[in-house]
Amino acid sequence: MKLHLLLVFGFITTISFCQKQNNEHFLSPLIIEKLDEFYELQDYVQYYIDKNRSLSFEEVKNKKFSSGEFPVNLNHSYWFKFKLKPNKEADFLLVCPAMSDLLTIYVPQINSKNYRAVELGQLKKGTTIHIDIAEASVLSNDYKSIDFSRPFYIKKEAVTDWGEIYFKNPMFVILTDNKDFIKDYMEIYSLSDKFQVYSIIIFMSFVFFLVNFLVSKDKNYLNYSLYLLTTVLIFIFRIPYVFNFFNSIEPKLFHYIRVFSIAFASGFYFYFVVSFLNFKQHFSKLYKWSIITLKGICLFTALYIILIIVFPFFPYKVLVMNIFKVSFTLISLYIFIFLLFKKGDKIYKAVLISSLLLILGNFLSIVTNSSFFFLNTVLIEIIIFTAIVSYNNKINSKKRFENKLLLEQEQINSQNLIEINEVKSKFFANISHEFRTPLTLISNPIDEIIEDETISEEKRQKFIMAKRNSDRLLSLVNQLLDLSKIDAGQLKLHIQKGNIQDLISGLAESFNYSAEQNTIDYDVNIEKKDEESWFDKDAVEKITVNLISNAIKYTPKNGSIICKSFIKNDKLYFSVKNTGTGLTKIEIENIFIRFYQTDEQNQGTGVGLALVKELVELHKGTIKVESNAHDWIDFLVILPVDKESFKNEMFIDSTKIDSTYKVPNFEKALEIDDVFENNDKPILLLVEDNNDIRTLLKQTFEADFNILTAENGQLGIDLALERVPDIIISDIMMPVKDGVTLTKVLKKNELTNHIPIILLTAKAGEINEIKGIEVGADDYITKPFNSKLLKTKAFNLLEIRRKLQSKYRQEIILTPKDVAIPNLDEQFLNKVQQVLEVKLTESCFSVEDFSKSVGVSRMQLHRKIKALTGLSASEFVRSQRLKLAAELLKTSNINISQVGYSVGFNDHSYFAKCFKETFNCTPTAYATKHDGK
Repeated sequence: MKLHLLLVFGFITTISFCQKQNNEHFLSPLIIEKLDEFYELQDYVQYYIDKNRSLSFEEVKNKKFSSGEFPVNLNHSYWFKFKLKPNKEADFLLVCPAMSDLLTIYVPQINSKNYRAVELGQLKKGTTIHIDIAEASVLSNDYKSIDFSRPFYIKKEAVTDWGEIYFKNPMFVILTDNKDFIKDYMEIYSLSDKFQVYSIIIFMSFVFFLVNFLVSKDKNYLNYSLYLLTTVLIFIFRIPYVFNFFNSIEPKLFHYIRVFSIAFASGFYFYFVVSFLNFKQHFSKLYKWSIITLKGICLFTALYIILIIVFPFFPYKVLVMNIFKVSFTLISLYIFIFLLFKKGDKIYKAVLISSLLLILGNFLSIVTNSSFFFLNTVLIEIIIFTAIVSYNNKINSKKRFENKLLLEQEQINSQNLIEINEVKSKFFANISHEFRTPLTLISNPIDEIIEDETISEEKRQKFIMAKRNSDRLLSLVNQLLDLSKIDAGQLKLHIQKGNIQDLISGLAESFNYSAEQNTIDYDVNIEKKDEESWFDKDAVEKITVNLISNAIKYTPKNGSIICKSFIKNDKLYFSVKNTGTGLTKIEIENIFIRFYQTDEQNQGTGVGLALVKELVELHKGTIKVESNAHDWIDFLVILPVDKESFKNEMFIDSTKIDSTYKVPNFEKALEIDDVFENNDKPILLLVEDNNDIRTLLKQTFEADFNILTAENGQLGIDLALERVPDIIISDIMMPVKDGVTLTKVLKKNELTNHIPIILLTAKAGEINEIKGIEVGADDYITKPFNSKLLKTKAFNLLEIRRKLQSKYRQEIILTPKDVAIPNLDEQFLNKVQQVLEVKLTESCFSVEDFSKSVGVSRMQLHRKIKALTGLSASEFVRSQRLKLAAELLKTSNINISQVGYSVGFNDHSYFAKCFKETFNCTPTAYATKHDGK
């Protein structure tokens, strides 16, 4: 009995020991023999990577730690574990994990089971250093409080480039009785004093060149001084009192400033060279590329700082910065070497040589990880430039003469541009006059037909649509005429006395119905007073109507428009503000330029706002536009309305102001049909932002198709993915996303890549046809189009799809893995086949289970399989079960009555019936026929 108990006790002890050894992974302790010695932990430390940075200390203690090399990823937290075995006692144990960004050291306490957690690192707020930044990562522990029988833990996170560079540097521990051991060591070996000397010299040089700029106004001094300032900011944080100051405000602030300084020091110096060597005059092509490079530096710096602020643990940010440094260095090196072999004076050569010297110093600093190579070349370059500047002042007079010649050339170019504009204005005036006659001959007969009570309502609506577009074209012609008259100086103001607020109020309220049709919140706030003003009625009317029409046109559904008008100090203030996609800074600068369109998807003419600006200026006023690029746009018109402002204009007798205006019919978009009367018809998706064209297309196809409609490319994509139509007809130029983008997206999606797409556009020309076909469109037709031709193209594409469908149905049922079909369709069918291989034999496997397993909705699965095979989803599953049953009958000895149950059929009679319909014989006959084969 005693022997038995002894064996059990030994067995339990062995298991416990093995478990403990497994948990520790044979963690060998570092034996410390001497005081005041640095002991490296590299061979005694194990690590664990917390990829989500979410584990607590208690959770990490139970994790499996590893040994060996590991990659550094800024997006991860790294835990290190090590044990110490000191053979000597001391007063202090110093843990030095190398310079770190964020650091937590867990020290086992002797009088409890707890650990003492100490947060350190250069990004830890409140960290104070006295000599060197490395002090921020050193922990001093009371030796007697430490339980050396348990392991130490260190949690490290890298945020900055410094943090990543020094992350794998060796970690050390030191036993010492000297509480100032680190301070004494830093005083001997720290480089902080050298950085301080270099920083002071460079900063004094910055002040010197800045003073020279203030005295001489020579921007070369300013550019160079800014380069020196940003260079100082790169290294100044190695100075203790500077580091402590910024750390007390925000620990990461020094990192942001340093990143900014690295990029902008490069930019300021590069711009200094471009400006000092006068690239604009001597190397015009190179100057353009240099400016692009500088803009790229500014853009990169802004985006990079946003990146490191929003995503501080982004894993590739150091790589991104290194790519920027290498790219900029190579660009600069190429430019400077290229220019060095060009003809130039001594100053020219000296600047380029000093620049190349600076690049060399920077390269050596990166390779050796020592900043002093770069700082030394900075000092040499300062000396060279100081000598260059003193010499360069003697030759500035020649440059003034060259600038004068350049100015004269620019004046000649401006005169040529004026002459070209005059010719263009005459052309538009002539062609606009020629348009008015045929438009009149078109419009009048249409009016008569609309008034004819004998025609059907369907035809009347078609003629109303034609009339609306005829009026739209006439309005455009009138605007072109007005612009040509303004250019020719023939459009004069006809000033009259009246109530301008009543006129604007009447015109603005005329748009109430149009706003309601488009579900727009339309607010008119006109300050009405009895006082009368002086103004040109025609100009004010066109300004008001154009601005409100423009707002209604570009305001999305459920958006809002606010019209305000008031008079103050004999000036009219009229504003129109609408929600929706606003304007960028570039678009604001160009919005009033004739024929300018904010983007290719905008189908406007670019005439209305140009006319508004011309009329406002003709009326002695101003127009301003403000916008939030993704929210709203606000036009403000300021017009003088006192008689004194129009002394030199023509005055006419005041008559009653007619404020009525025939508002263009802004039709509501057609509603999307969710339920179809005839489910046997193929589904056609029409994607077109023009309401009239959308109506015409729907009328053309509704007899043969179930119609879905969308008014922009994004809605078209969403609807196509949801409903999986049989064919799509899409315009190219549309808001949000255009037809080309729609085609690209749908042709790359496995649910919709099979759908034929016809692109419909007003763009004519072979190049545009090629562009449409290249993105995957199946056909292309240009407006104005022939409805019969469009229908023929649609039916032909569907017929081709039906033939392929018939082929796929046979091949997929019999040999699904060998069928030759497009890549995305093959991927989809392979996914389907993988699901069926697992689920097919389950009798409870339904279409709902099928769609969930594939990862699509029931409708999407049905439409996709139907499009490829002509079978519904349930028919497709049944066909695959029958195929499997046939294989079993050929290759196995299973009882025929059990075959149906084994492939998922619950009823043997139903199985036999379906089998006979597919293979034209009973299961028994099929098995007999293939017996022995």
